[in-house]
Amino acid sequence: MYKPPIYSLRPALTALLLATLGPAAIAQSMDELEARLFDHPALDAMRYGSDAARERAQAATGLPDPVVSLGINNFPIFDPSFDTFLPTNKAIGIRQQIPNWAGREARSAEALRRAVQNDAATDMRFAELRAALQIALIEKRRIEAQRILAEERDAKYAELEEIVQTEIDSGRPVVFRLAEIDVERAEVARTLAELEGQLSQVDAQLIDLVGLVPATPAPALTVLDWNGDAQAFHLVRVADKAIDVADAGVDQAEADYKPNWGAQLTYQQRDQGSGAPGSTFAGDDWVSGAVTFTIPLWAESRQA
Repeated sequence: MYKPPIYSLRPALTALLLATLGPAAIAQSMDELEARLFDHPALDAMRYGSDAARERAQAATGLPDPVVSLGINNFPIFDPSFDTFLPTNKAIGIRQQIPNWAGREARSAEALRRAVQNDAATDMRFAELRAALQIALIEKRRIEAQRILAEERDAKYAELEEIVQTEIDSGRPVVFRLAEIDVERAEVARTLAELEGQLSQVDAQLIDLVGLVPATPAPALTVLDWNGDAQAFHLVRVADKAIDVADAGVDQAEADYKPNWGAQLTYQQRDQGSGAPGSTFAGDDWVSGAVTFTIPLWAESRQA
């Protein structure tokens, strides 16, 4: 009975060792792989960016924090007291700035449109990752098919080596054929080593994409018909959303020509005079209020 030499079994043993030590292949459908791919960290990071942009869009319409002030007015330095000088009073005030609504709305729209643009970029990235997954599966099946052919070729050379050895034993001068067979088998061994390296790279890419090495058949590739709509391309959609972001930036610049408003209210309290000469006055409370607005006097030089 023919027994293949140890040399011919080396590729199979190597493959078995890699299968034992490496990641185990798991049967997964293409839909299951795409579901795992949907949770890829790169896509999660982009989705977080979209969520952050939407939060900024909501915050952009809010008002700045009010400013509270506490103080004293007309306090005498050389005779410090609150009941000897008529204008001396204590004050507490609050001031609220109100940026113009057009500017706040434009900033909110810009952040929201950035979120939409990032959503389109996320869809494009998912399509790229899905294409990479399909290519990796096809490459894996190609490598496995080539490896099977190479191993079968090596087995044939081993059989041929046995035949030549039999001819040599029978006295025929065909020793040179053994050297030729060794050269061919060395080439096959080099091919198998290259295929093993390629397979390891593909497995590493699959782990990066879906977290495992799936035993999934290579997907069938079909040619898609283009209907002439440019929006069918991810890059076009992303660029189109970038135009919307730029338009919102123009609206924001135009809003800077409009005034910003503000309001402030101050409560003041005066103590009753001490009754000393010049300090006979009654205590009193009063309120002061004001509305402020900016005049875009330098808008032309600043905005143009």
